Amino acid sequence: MSSNNRNRGWGGGVGMATGVAFAAALIGLANAPAASADSEVDLLPDPLQELFGNTGLNSWTIAADSSLISSDPTLAASLDASVDNFESGFNGFTGFGFIPTDPFSVLATYLDPTAFSEPPAAGGLPTDLLGDLAVVLDYSVFSTGLAPELDPVIGGLLLPVELPLFLLLLSGM
Repeated sequence: MSSNNRNRGWGGGVGMATGVAFAAALIGLANAPAASADSEVDLLPDPLQELFGNTGLNSWTIAADSSLISSDPTLAASLDASVDNFESGFNGFTGFGFIPTDPFSVLATYLDPTAFSEPPAAGGLPTDLLGDLAVVLDYSVFSTGLAPELDPVIGGLLLPVELPLFLLLLSGM
């Protein structure tokens, strides 16, 4: 296989991941709350930058947010409000105890500790495609309204991985 074929496959994968991320971000707009002003500091909506950051692999978010604002400001504001709602409940735990509300991001951190700039619980942003995929999946579950039902199921799969850490925490080490 020549190097040109490898490069084309990688570029297509990044393009596909970007398209999937954008499509997933738009899924929840049907149930999104009405748009409102974020704050005096953040006057323009920047939902994709809030989800993915704007450096390194995700430097595309600045142009994507600008394009979204110029093509449909109402859609941009609604998406921004939806992302704000997602982030306000992000990195919490469900009523079942130690089951995260962002299970895909937690799983991605276990698989690749460098998938986020900081741990997702500390507000870290994705740094690679695995982190991007995890954020897209977490936001997709949230935006469809299925998070209360699916987060405990998906997060429950993490319990065998987290059990040793939880026992160490209880023992005071």
